[in-house]
Amino acid sequence: MPIFNNLRPCLARSIIGRLYRPSLIFVFFVFLLFPSYAQDAKQSKNRPDIFVAPLLEIIGYSEKGLAFGGGLTIGVEDSGYALGLRLLSVAGSDSVNTVELNALIRFYLFNREQHNGFFLQINGGSALSYRDDDTVGSVSVGLSMGKRIPFTNLIFIEPIVRVGYPYMAGVGVVGGIRF
Repeated sequence: MPIFNNLRPCLARSIIGRLYRPSLIFVFFVFLLFPSYAQDAKQSKNRPDIFVAPLLEIIGYSEKGLAFGGGLTIGVEDSGYALGLRLLSVAGSDSVNTVELNALIRFYLFNREQHNGFFLQINGGSALSYRDDDTVGSVSVGLSMGKRIPFTNLIFIEPIVRVGYPYMAGVGVVGGIRF
């Protein structure tokens, strides 16, 4: 068994290293290839919305309870969908810390052109959990549902519920700004 314990950190670094580069390439192509002009003639803007949103989340990453943490979501949205990145760092009650980096694809269900209201979001990327000297990496995939509630044309809040792997479920709140 000691052989496998020594291999786990190497395997985790290998998995994270393999997923980290494709995630960065994905983000680069999202910003490079995303259409720069809106197709809707009713709107006077000539570019897609870019949003930056800090987040707080309670999630089931801990072995003995819930994990609490925060992070940042950035993305671009146009024509009823959004593409972006989500970074989350959480700490559990059993000293297990997890860092998660996910690409996201979001689909607005009703107010598609205003990018408000209910949405479904698909998350996929990598998660790195560590305690003391033990580090384990895994694939992170999930489905989120939330509602964007605008306060002004630029400021919003989003309560979100998500399920997936390697966590069971999580709830959070996102507060952000659109550019």
